[in-house]
Amino acid sequence: MMRSTVNARGRIVLTASQLAVRQSGIGASEAAAVLGVSPYRTPLDVWRAKTAPPEVQDAAPSEAAHFGHLLEDVVAREYARRMDVRVRRSNRTWRHPEHHWMLAHLDRRVEGAGILECKTAGAWRGSEWADSGTVIERAEDGGIPDEYYVQVQHQLAVTELGEADVAVLIGGQDFRIYHLRRDPQFIGALIEIERDFWSHVERRSAPAPTTWQDLTSLYPRDDGTAVEADSDDIERIRYLLTLRERMREDRATEDAIKLELARKLGAGDSLVYDGRVLVTRRTQERQAYTVAASTSRPLRIRAKALPQSQWGDPS
Repeated sequence: MMRSTVNARGRIVLTASQLAVRQSGIGASEAAAVLGVSPYRTPLDVWRAKTAPPEVQDAAPSEAAHFGHLLEDVVAREYARRMDVRVRRSNRTWRHPEHHWMLAHLDRRVEGAGILECKTAGAWRGSEWADSGTVIERAEDGGIPDEYYVQVQHQLAVTELGEADVAVLIGGQDFRIYHLRRDPQFIGALIEIERDFWSHVERRSAPAPTTWQDLTSLYPRDDGTAVEADSDDIERIRYLLTLRERMREDRATEDAIKLELARKLGAGDSLVYDGRVLVTRRTQERQAYTVAASTSRPLRIRAKALPQSQWGDPS
């Protein structure tokens, strides 16, 4: 990671040169977002970070990021003790020798070996991590969260090293180590996706939105124009209407089952079996409130306007 300081307000402070480096390429921790597999950021988020004025980028870290930073050294020391190896910090910025827009800041280097990536995770994410000692050779193997697999393969691509270890402390007391091999096929695909993304940065052209939040932020209001639909759009709308009908049927079935259970309860507050509570229906009091004014752009389908097809009337 890029070394930085934290001020008295808990905000990460980067120097002007560090900000310039960060905006000159895609870092390993951003690669998963560029690929669309990050649970926290989208490609558009990263694009905005790369094209926005540097002075507006920094923000206070989340609690998880804050403690992850504090515990990085603890994880590294425990890894070194368990593996009986020496690790050292890597304070330099790595840049791919051919693809200049690929950057990496490593947590640690393992002397005589590869990379060490240090992680912390909440106990509720423990199921996303395989048994300690798992060797991961391909993305299909799983074993660690997808975003971290992408991060490490990006690091291996940039450094041209052949292996990396990921050490993670889960729930503050479950320590696991994973061994990752360089995945040339994955790295080849990763480079092409990142190349395309970086062309958007250089052209100052936003990548396609991948979430409703992205879409709303790009186009908060309509401009009054009509966009011509093509045959693919027609098929999408027909399929959407089919899904909606299935959902209506499922909701009707769900409501009927819930009604039967509520009748069974009557004035009772819970349905139990063998001492275990299966269903509850308890009185809840809610205070009245006023909804604040807002702007939205709901998507509405006009089924009767669709052209006729072999499936008949879409309504």
